[in-house]
Amino acid sequence: MRWALLVVLVAGVAAAEESAPGIPEGMVLIPAGESWIGDDKGDPNEGPRRQVAVVAFFIDRTEVTNEAYAAFVADTGRAVPGTGVDWAKRWAWKDGAPRGGISDDPVFLVTWADADAYCRWAGRRLPTELEWERAARGDDGRRWAFGDAWDEAETRANWFDGDGHPDGHSHVAPAEAYPEGASPFGVLNLTGNVWEWVADPYVERPWEPGSPATEYRVVRGGSWYTNNWYWMRASFRYFLPADEVSTIYGFRCAADGPSPQEGD
Repeated sequence: MRWALLVVLVAGVAAAEESAPGIPEGMVLIPAGESWIGDDKGDPNEGPRRQVAVVAFFIDRTEVTNEAYAAFVADTGRAVPGTGVDWAKRWAWKDGAPRGGISDDPVFLVTWADADAYCRWAGRRLPTELEWERAARGDDGRRWAFGDAWDEAETRANWFDGDGHPDGHSHVAPAEAYPEGASPFGVLNLTGNVWEWVADPYVERPWEPGSPATEYRVVRGGSWYTNNWYWMRASFRYFLPADEVSTIYGFRCAADGPSPQEGD
């Protein structure tokens, strides 16, 4: 199995933590099931609330961290995040490595291609939109990863309320932060912290057969700078050019789940 051969640092997982047997290090198994997708009260591009069958897959428990991405940069020679972006000034990186104190924060200033390349280097891939939404909403189809009540968000997600950051973080928070905001499957920060690139090109009405793909890519989940609960719903689909970089865009990886024989 390809994930059994991995020896890379992934997604801000503590070195002492060990994965359960059969689960790649730092990942969570999302079981096969009928998943709630979309929102009847959401944007038109979300489509109606509906159930869709999803096969089992693995997803990183946390967003990919600066420390993990630094190992990728060192091994491949890929450019440091933010290189060539004058306004960015490499925010969290200096001399090819993360600045002190931010190794456990999610990596940002990465394009879709950067995220895709990292996941492939790690023997993984970006999650699909469908996988990402299932990991966030669980079996009950909740609106946010932590539940259906937004008033629970202050201690469960890193977001901006317009007057400040009620959670105490003025920017990104460590990838292991907000354990109380975990999804039903135990995945962290699927609400807030950084928007997350997913694999799919943007399709305006993906539930309609034949809807054409566009040149845009999709990000999910909201960020530390998002100030509206509506945009942070697990069904909300935000799209942008694949080469867009910002301090609010990051990612996590996924991997194919075990075969039925392996799951027996």
